[in-house]
Amino acid sequence: MIRLTVLYGNPADRDAFVSHYENTHVPLVKTKPHLSRFTWGLGLPGMDGGDPPYFLNAELCFDSAEDMAGAFGSEEGQATAGDMVNLVCDGVTMMVSEGR
Repeated sequence: MIRLTVLYGNPADRDAFVSHYENTHVPLVKTKPHLSRFTWGLGLPGMDGGDPPYFLNAELCFDSAEDMAGAFGSEEGQATAGDMVNLVCDGVTMMVSEGR
């Protein structure tokens, strides 16, 4: 399994960010071909009660690196990537990993 983890920094308008993410971006993500699993969640305070390092995280899973490449190269993948500019926040970190 190949996993793409996406970590979003804090947005200026949290409610607007979540609304756009939930109502526009998530439906786009779910159209990606070869997507085997998709989850997302809002950051919570850490064990010490401190602010979370990221506002929102998402995890997209694919059966192989070829499937992930095909998903992002597809028309649906391009539409999802194009919507990223609408998710204005303090930066986005992406990490690809192999699930174990």
